[in-house]
Amino acid sequence: MKIRNQIEIKIMSVAIEKGEACRVVLRNYKKDGSLFWNDISITPIYNNKKVMTHFVGVQNDVTTHKINEFFKIGQSHVMDMIIQHEPLKSIAFKIIEIIETAIPNCQGSILLLNKESGKLQKLAAPNLSESYTKAIDNMFVGPGNGPSGTTAYLKEEVIVSDTFNHPLWEGFRELALKDNIKACWSFPIFSSNKELLGTFAIYFPVSRTPLDTEKEILYNITQAISVAIDQHNEGVALKNSREELAAYAGALESKVADRTVELKDMVQKLVESNLSLEDQIPNHQNCRK
Repeated sequence: MKIRNQIEIKIMSVAIEKGEACRVVLRNYKKDGSLFWNDISITPIYNNKKVMTHFVGVQNDVTTHKINEFFKIGQSHVMDMIIQHEPLKSIAFKIIEIIETAIPNCQGSILLLNKESGKLQKLAAPNLSESYTKAIDNMFVGPGNGPSGTTAYLKEEVIVSDTFNHPLWEGFRELALKDNIKACWSFPIFSSNKELLGTFAIYFPVSRTPLDTEKEILYNITQAISVAIDQHNEGVALKNSREELAAYAGALESKVADRTVELKDMVQKLVESNLSLEDQIPNHQNCRK
């Protein structure tokens, strides 16, 4: 959304035209593309003849407060989704939406680690291009294998403020140029017992590094992702255990049924044998007489 399209600008313009006081919060961007918010208040000043002569304006940077406000609302929504056991993919998409709102002008991705293949697989990347998404999906974990592959290998954050010149982006430079990705911040996602679960990354069309406030938000959001993935994995493990138990119970029941049939056959044969023996004994006694 462009700055000029904000309704707050119209509110301020109308107030100036009418000579009235007003207070608005405006969204703006620095040269490096980072977002900031200004709380602006304007007050009309009148002379002793009650004629307005000018306005006095006061502005305060409320970026930290505004970003935290967005994030807290979004984080609360995510925790509700986790509590209600909503699908992991839905939670992941919501997390991307939250980050792209709290830190505008970025695009996010969440990749899950497949321990068996050693690859990172896409969980959510709703606004990245199809070509870039294909490039990062099923990516091997390893040093120099893009930001996410390197992050998973090092198990630490990788902040790249200039993708066009950073060595980590050598294999992805053509895609970065095509999609105008000039900065990427990638973070590892860990389970509650410190095992690597995947990576979370955001991409920018401008070269920049994260603000302290943004870093704190990103650390917090990776924890939320971790909780969601842990819960999902526990659910899958429980389902598998139940299926294995059901399969075992089914196999055991089948064995018991087969054994019961065998026992019935055996008893039947014994009964028939006893009857035959009883028939033979009287006949043998008659012969002796």
